[in-house]
Amino acid sequence: IQNHQVSVSGGSDAVQYLVSGSFFDQEGVVKESEFERYSFRVNLDINASEKLKFGNSLNVSRTINNAANVEGETKDGITSVALMMSPVLPIFQPDGTYSSNRHVDVPDADGKYNPIAFLNEYSDENVTTRLLGNFYAEYLFTKDLKFRSTIGADMENRDRHVYSTAKFNNENPLNKANVSSVSRTSLLNENTLNYNKSIGDHNISVLAGFTAQKEIEEFRRITSQGFATDATGPYDLGAGSSVPIVGSSYADFSILSFLGRVNYNYQDRFLITATGRRDGSSKFAEGNKWAFFPSIAGAWKISNEEFMSGSANVLSNLKLRVGYGKVGNQELPPYSSLSLLQSSNYNFGDGSVVNGFSPLRVAVPDLTWEITSQTNLGLDASFLESRFNVSFDYYIKKTKDLLLQVTLPETSGITEPSVQNLGEMENKGWEMSADGVIINNNDFKWDLGFNLSSNKNRITSLGDPDKVGDLSFLNVQPTFNGGGTRALIQVGYPIGSFFGSMSDGLFRNQAEADAGQTLQPGVIPGMRRYVDANGDGVLDGDDRTVMGSPFPDLLYGFSSSVSYKAFQLRFFFQGQKGGKVINLMRSVATEIIRGQNLIKDRADVWTPDNPDAEWPILRDNLPPTGGNIGASDIFMEDASYLRMREITLTYTLPKDLFGGMNGSVYVTGQNLLTITDYKGFNPDVNGRSN
Repeated sequence: IQNHQVSVSGGSDAVQYLVSGSFFDQEGVVKESEFERYSFRVNLDINASEKLKFGNSLNVSRTINNAANVEGETKDGITSVALMMSPVLPIFQPDGTYSSNRHVDVPDADGKYNPIAFLNEYSDENVTTRLLGNFYAEYLFTKDLKFRSTIGADMENRDRHVYSTAKFNNENPLNKANVSSVSRTSLLNENTLNYNKSIGDHNISVLAGFTAQKEIEEFRRITSQGFATDATGPYDLGAGSSVPIVGSSYADFSILSFLGRVNYNYQDRFLITATGRRDGSSKFAEGNKWAFFPSIAGAWKISNEEFMSGSANVLSNLKLRVGYGKVGNQELPPYSSLSLLQSSNYNFGDGSVVNGFSPLRVAVPDLTWEITSQTNLGLDASFLESRFNVSFDYYIKKTKDLLLQVTLPETSGITEPSVQNLGEMENKGWEMSADGVIINNNDFKWDLGFNLSSNKNRITSLGDPDKVGDLSFLNVQPTFNGGGTRALIQVGYPIGSFFGSMSDGLFRNQAEADAGQTLQPGVIPGMRRYVDANGDGVLDGDDRTVMGSPFPDLLYGFSSSVSYKAFQLRFFFQGQKGGKVINLMRSVATEIIRGQNLIKDRADVWTPDNPDAEWPILRDNLPPTGGNIGASDIFMEDASYLRMREITLTYTLPKDLFGGMNGSVYVTGQNLLTITDYKGFNPDVNGRSN
């Protein structure tokens, strides 16, 4: 990793400025992968008069991401291909092509990729250029009344060039190029009027404002293949032997907001904040675009009461907080409430192809805001003149009109899921943090801090049965290799709970197999045993049940900083207890496919001499286990872990070394240690990234 920064700042009472530039470079874990970022920033503030102040902020950045083709949603990425690659094969075949598992000398061997080909014959470059700027002006009508207006723009252009040579896929030796670009422009105008007044022991602040935002996004894509040479890469798409596939799209949305806030402070003992905002989003259906979101919060600084004056040296701060408020969620694609058509081609059978349109998505005429109401109770305490600090919060969040994707039956002819307001969800939890200065003298200082949090999530409703029918659950779309449903949204359980059939080890001997004939007819020793979850004496798809929750029982972290003279050692640990994860990489590396490599653990298979093995018997044409039981808990694991996120050692250089300027030298490490029982690479994973 390289990170270089240079900044210059200065000015006078009338003008202040800051100019900075930076360069960041990081090599990826996979060879040939790399991330670079160049950025430039300018801030300018001008005091034109006693009443008028204006300025601007401009940030320009450019990132170049040479990405590795990791798994994401398929198993044809470099990591899984490397795991599955047969170790007996050379990198190249005698004819110079790359080896793959189909070259293993066994019947029906299968495989088309080589991990080295990912490095040499595949490229994926993502270039993002972004300009983020705003201009503001403030005018002071009186010493108590101030107006501020801000105009901002966020303009981003993302270009992606993906190219694979003819050597990349040895089953289909055809070079391919995919070029896409996204242009996004977001314009924002904020106008606020702020009034502050102090009368004796009373302090009041009132803010009223109006904001308007509009965002436009355009997408373009061209795919071509069959080039005469790889020399031009993805930069001569017209040279392909096939007709290029072209796609494009356009979307925009707007949001208007009217907002107000009142802060009241009495003797720095009682504090009250009340806010309200009315937001209107173009994403929702006509008549449902607007919603009002109020909130109110209060605090009592108990430590400022007269009866606490005697303990000020020990208890320097004690504050009780309480609050209630509503927030809205409009994070869904534009036009989600409208019925959409898609361009389609149709062949009438006589060789003529006609361009036309077909249904893409149904209208949702009552689509509206997802609204979360939260009640919060908190306590803050500081001791020994804030040398030690503790904070605790308990909250209850209730969300209604959840924005969920619903897939219609295939017989409807509608291919695109629709977003609908379905059901309600509840989150209950607590958060705690503490920090303190353990030792502090002239040469030595030791700081220590930690945080804990726990959240319980559950779905409380999936809509009115009179409107949506008996909707007891919703499938969550699979996110790996097109597999079946592994998670669902079901009333009474956490959102995204893992769903499938529960296993119960293996049938270890003939006696156990004989006892299991009723539920799994024809079962033999060494086969896997499954649980009749509903107790009806039949093993089938109805026995699928909630297997576990992806949410941890506890999140925690702790940090410490130890300083001695010019040296400082700082570290941060973070982890979680509980929560489940599906180890899909392990499922890939244990799947029996002719010619494929397997992990070492897979050798522990059941035999009469090894009845306590982890894996079932290896044999063709095993009896069926009964019914369509779908996915199971075989690869579900505990996601608990403790990780050293960062450790840094810093030496502060003497000021006289550079003529009075500050300087330091440091060495840092990230994610150097992880303690976990998870058998994959990283327990803190998701289904869409590496």
